[in-house]
Amino acid sequence: MSVATSEPVRTPTQQSRRWMIITASIAVALSVLLYWIGLSGRHSVLLGVSLLLISAAIPISGVPAVVRFRRLPYQSRDGARREVSTLSWAIYGNRTTLREPAVRRLHSAGVRACRHAGVDLESGPGRERARQVLGEEVVAFLDDPRATPVDAGRMRHYLTAFERLDLRKGLA
Repeated sequence: MSVATSEPVRTPTQQSRRWMIITASIAVALSVLLYWIGLSGRHSVLLGVSLLLISAAIPISGVPAVVRFRRLPYQSRDGARREVSTLSWAIYGNRTTLREPAVRRLHSAGVRACRHAGVDLESGPGRERARQVLGEEVVAFLDDPRATPVDAGRMRHYLTAFERLDLRKGLA
C-alpha cells in the first residue's frame, strides 16, 4: 500500500531566504576562488559583493514573477508550433533512422500532398504520373513506409520530391 505524501508548500519569504542563502554561499565561494587564483583580496571581495547585490535585486524587482509563458493545453493538437515540436522530437529519437511516429507523419504528409495535387495513387494513370513527378523510390515509400528505413538524407529526398508537386493548381 502506498501512501501519498505531499511536499510542503514554501512561502515567498522562505523562497527568498533560500535564494539569499544560496547566492551568499556562491558569492563567498567566488571570492575565495578568485583570491586563490591570484586576484587581489579587495577585487575578489568586490566581485563577490557585486554578485550578491545583483542577485538580491532580482527577487526585489519581481522579474521572475512577471515573465510567465502560457502553457499549451495538452488536448489541443492544432497549430504549426505543436506540429513542428512533435515532429522534431520524433526525429531526434535516433541518429541513424527516423522513429516510427516521424515516418508515419512523413507518409501522411506525402499522401495528403498527392491527394491535394490531384495525383491518385490508386489508379494506373495516377501512379504513372506519380512516378514521373516523384520518382520510383518515393512512390514505393508512399506504398509501404516501413519497407526501407528512413534516415535524414532519405527524408530530405522525399520532402524535395513532395515539393515538386504543384499544390496551387491541384495538378501535378
